[in-house]
Parts: sequence; C-alpha cells; structure tokens
Amino acid sequence: MDNLTAPVALHATAAPGSLALSVAGTALSYAEFARLGRAIAAWLGPARRVGVWAGRGLGAYAGVLGAFWAGATYVPLGLNWPEERLLATLRQTGLDALILDAAALPLLTPALRAACPAAMLLTEGADPRCTALAELAESDMAPVPVAADHIAYILFTSGTTGTPKGVEIPQRAIAGHLAAIQDVYGFTAADRVSLAFELTFDPSILNMFMAWQAGASLHVVGPRQLMAPIAFIQDHALTVWNSAPTTIGVLMTLGLLEPGALPSLRISIFGGETLTLEAARAWARAAPNSTVDNVYGPTEATIEILHQRLTEPPCVTPERGSLALGLPYPEIRVAILDADRGVLPAGQVGEIAVAGFQLAAGYLGRPDLTAARFPWIAGTRWYLTGDTGYQDSEGRFHRLGRTDDQVKIRGHRVELGDVESHLREICNTELAAAVPWPLANGGATGLIAFVASTAKSPSEIRAALQTRLPAYMVPQSVRQMEALPLTPHGKVDRQALTAMLEK
Repeated sequence: MDNLTAPVALHATAAPGSLALSVAGTALSYAEFARLGRAIAAWLGPARRVGVWAGRGLGAYAGVLGAFWAGATYVPLGLNWPEERLLATLRQTGLDALILDAAALPLLTPALRAACPAAMLLTEGADPRCTALAELAESDMAPVPVAADHIAYILFTSGTTGTPKGVEIPQRAIAGHLAAIQDVYGFTAADRVSLAFELTFDPSILNMFMAWQAGASLHVVGPRQLMAPIAFIQDHALTVWNSAPTTIGVLMTLGLLEPGALPSLRISIFGGETLTLEAARAWARAAPNSTVDNVYGPTEATIEILHQRLTEPPCVTPERGSLALGLPYPEIRVAILDADRGVLPAGQVGEIAVAGFQLAAGYLGRPDLTAARFPWIAGTRWYLTGDTGYQDSEGRFHRLGRTDDQVKIRGHRVELGDVESHLREICNTELAAAVPWPLANGGATGLIAFVASTAKSPSEIRAALQTRLPAYMVPQSVRQMEALPLTPHGKVDRQALTAMLEK
C-alpha cells in the first residue's frame, strides 16, 4: 500500500507554497514540511519502531511525518507520563530510534536514557546525547511503501494491572478509515483543520493525515488555548474543529459561546465523551455554518466507528440526554452482544462490539489479552469494547456507559453516567462527574459528586437528585469547583478527582 505521507510529497511538488502546518507561531509550507520529513526519514533509515516524545511544537509533527515517511512504526510517548510508565513502554516496544524535543529533554533521567535507543534526534537545540535536527542533511528520499498488514502505529492505553497496553494498528485500518472520513466530509485544500489533541490520543493521527491528504493546513491548538479556543478559531479562520465535548462545557460555563461567534467553521466533530444535546445545540448556534457530529470509537478499532450528526429533530439517547452514537462507517459492523456473545435484537442492552477492517492487530506482546478482547465469533473477528449500549429500531446505536463504570454501592449496581446525566441537567452545566467513594471490598459505600456550577447549593442539588434517583444512587456530598480537572486530551480527569478525595 502507499505510505500515508505520499500525499505530502505530492503536495510539496504540486503546491509547494501552500500552508501545511501552523504551530506555536511557526508556519511551514508543504515544500518546507516535506523537506523536514525527508531529512528525518533518511536519518532513521531502516528503523523498525520510532518513538516521538514531544509537546505541541514543530518537532512533534516533523517527527511524526519523518517516522511515517520512513515506513517505520510510530510510537507516541506522553510528556505527562510518570517515569515507570515510560520505562515500561520503552521495554515493551524496543524502539530503534527516539525523536524528542526541548520539552522532553529535561525529563530524560539516567534511568530513561539507559532504556532509550542509541539513536536519538533532538528537534530543537543541542545535547551531546542526541543528534540535532539542524545537523541533518537534505534528502530526496521518497516515502517508503508499506504492506497492508504493516503496523502503522502503536498507541498505549491504560491497563487494569497498571501495565500500559500497546494497541497495534495496521496500515489497512488507518488508510481505510481516512478514506471513509474523506467520503463523509469531503476535505479540500482550502480547509483549515484544528489539532487539539496530544500525540498520545489517536484522533491526533486522524487530524494530521486527513488534513495533509487533502492538501489542507493543520493548525495546532496550544495548551492555553485549548479550553477557551474561540479567539484561536477566529484568528486562524478554521473550517474544521475536532475536540472533546468538555471544550463546549468550559466555554458555556465561562459565557463565551455566543451565537454566531464561529462563522468560519463548516465541520465540527466531537468525540471521546458524552456530547449532550444542549452542548451540541449551543455549539451549532455559535457555528451556524457548521455541521455538528458526535463520533465514537475505541482505540482498538482505529479512532472512530460510529457517527451521528445533529439534526432537527435530533437523534438522542433519552437515558443520557445526549446525541446518539449513530450509524457505522461503511464496511464496519457493530452489534450489541449478550454475556454469551450472542447478538441482541434492537432495544436490548448489552456490550457494544465491532468487526471489520479497522480492527487492531492486537496488543503488543499480549496474545492472551488479544484473544480475550478480539474473539472469533461464528467465523468473524470482533472487538469487545467494554461499553454498554443498545441499537434502536432505526439501526442507530446508543451508549449508556462502561462495564467498568458500573460500580456497586451497598450491593446495588450503579451506572455513573446515569448519575452524571442528572447532575448536568439539575446544575445546568456540562462539567459534572460522580466518583465512587470510599472504595472497599470491590465496591463503594457511596458517591461523591463534583460540579463546576454554583447555580444551586450542594443541599439543593442533593434534594433534586433525591426526587429522581433511588437513595443509594444519590451522592453523599456534592463538591462545587470553579473548574474540574481535565486530562491532556480535554476530558474530565476522574483519577485526579479521586486523588483529591484520598488526601
């Protein structure tokens, strides 16, 4: 199959002056960007696996381009990962080369350096342990063709045992998904696409390559701009926005999401968390020329498998007050399975499972876990998502929560998403979370609620919940905060909330 960077090489020749990347005040044309990619790829040579450990700077995206250009397997590493997680990842992957930037360099402890490959490229500045990007010679190297089953990237997700799981995504999966996305949205060279995700979150791969395949420009949203991006969208005249729905909630809380504020947008995509109907409509009012889509997909099925557009009347999940997950992309099969892995009819709740070309090859070095999560059922290979949901009579899918978000409270099973949907409605905020606490014997004795709202007092919130929920589901206390902690991907950070309770 063609290399994913082949379009970048073509645009560098056909439209060399067109903008490819805008990041941290630096703008690179396709000709300039391709020059960097070729030089890095030539330096990498036949490297099998290449890590990129960088922040939201030029080096990060040049490193990604160079790794793919060389036909290597790309492995993103997080700047916020603790040393033990980084060491575990380095041990599992056996990287042949590591590309890092100035933000990562101070984190390179002696233990990490000992675990890193000998070949390390520093994309800015100089360090005696690394080759400097400025030292690389220019190259005319063409993108290296790769096979359909070549592992394009390995993305690490959290493991229940504390050991990160490396999800191996083959070339056919990402290439096919990019083609499906293009058919839905019709990206063009005139588009100006946002990148609001860290490299360790797989939508970043989609945003980068959907922009570069179309000859569009990619505009990286800085960490300070991410939660209040109105000015960034306006200043860059973005046409495509993609982020977690929490961004909408923050803007609504701050009173910044004014009708008509974002006229340049034509496509708005939200995924990774629940997109409430209220939030979707608020964004649609702010971006009146834009479609608003809710998307869903696990890392193990290559970024997105279901999509639902905001329409009037809307297609909602009544139990959650959110947009439905919608319908699968072409050639993707989604089903609701029971505990015996039989397919359930419409309306019945079970586990969401997916089959098709977008499935990962499996987990790096974990054949046992791969077999468990990617079972063969009646001759078809499936991935069990761990999400609960159902299919409606029109074939659209709805998500209710996580199998691991079902906690036992005094012997009763409680879906955290159910509690949170009521919190959002009562408090008139998108920023609400419920955390089981205190934990004991595989369950919890109660819940603690966190809301970014002062519209009602904690006692009023609890009183309202008592009229809607059984007593065991009502949080024993409600904590009001100016803002909820967020992960680097823009989601509510439940671990941080739990850590606050542990102090």
